[in-house]
Amino acid sequence: MSSEPVKVKIYGAEYPVVGDIDEDHIVKVASVVDKKMTELAKESPGIPVAKLAILACLNFVDTLMKNDKKFKEAEEKVNRIITIVDSEIQK
Repeated sequence: MSSEPVKVKIYGAEYPVVGDIDEDHIVKVASVVDKKMTELAKESPGIPVAKLAILACLNFVDTLMKNDKKFKEAEEKVNRIITIVDSEIQK
């Protein structure tokens, strides 16, 4: 972790990023964003960079929300199983 900016390149532009996480993580995150924007640009040639960034954000948030839903469903299943196991143990 460093207070010095980490320079990352996203879709051809360089950005200084500062965070409370290690440099490798910042670079990996930027790489994922770059990859998504490049992928979207191939699907929709000529789209402005700002719109690509918004589409990438929408994609990321959609994935995050779907994963959050799956996590909550899994957590509920685990809690139900724990309840069943606990009740069986107490017999």
